Amino acid sequence: MTSGNKHNGMITAYVAVVDLAALALLALFPATRLKESPVILLLLLVLVVVLGMRPVRIRSLKIQVAALDLFILSALIMLDPLAAPLVALVGVICAVFGPGRRPFSIRAAFNLGVVPLSASLAALTFVKMIGSGMESGVRYALPLVAATAVYFLVNTVLAALAVAMETKRNLFSIWMGFGPWNGVSTLASMVMAIGLLVLVDAFGPFVLLLGLIISIPILAQGRLREAGEQQQASGSPTS
Repeated sequence: MTSGNKHNGMITAYVAVVDLAALALLALFPATRLKESPVILLLLLVLVVVLGMRPVRIRSLKIQVAALDLFILSALIMLDPLAAPLVALVGVICAVFGPGRRPFSIRAAFNLGVVPLSASLAALTFVKMIGSGMESGVRYALPLVAATAVYFLVNTVLAALAVAMETKRNLFSIWMGFGPWNGVSTLASMVMAIGLLVLVDAFGPFVLLLGLIISIPILAQGRLREAGEQQQASGSPTS
């Protein structure tokens, strides 16, 4: 076996482990509360379909990022724990198979696993910390912060490791290329998810449609980064 084939085999094995782990965790969650709020679930799925169609491309790492975090975290605190990885999976499917996408690749297979896996681990963290009672209130705060941190770290570290294995570059430098920006976006999504929860409790589930509006700053931040990388790639004029 050549070194190139061995390298490709390692990447394929890594992606397979991530995808299988995501499937295994999805099977662990009983769908006990999904039927209690079908309108909220439907609206969240519609929103991630819309945003999944509009991923932001990070040219330096050759990856695409969709603004799904807000609705994954909203599903986590508003619905059954299974809702978070389910919403994540639907959003990623739209990002991978949306109009104008490239043919299915090992990267697409990785994306289909890593985001639901991150959401599943976040949901497990949230449930373990909050206990069996799923009442809304102030006691959501610490479990939600911890779940958001798990979601962010698992998602970004696994993604950086995949890029490092593919490109044979330094893991930390790759993570620094998108981790801090993604961290700001995820933190903002957590705060906005709390706001949406308060509004839904007060005014009903259709307030979730505001999510498209409040996602604009996150999308705008990503588009600015994308535009900046395109400008750098075009090169500056020499003197």
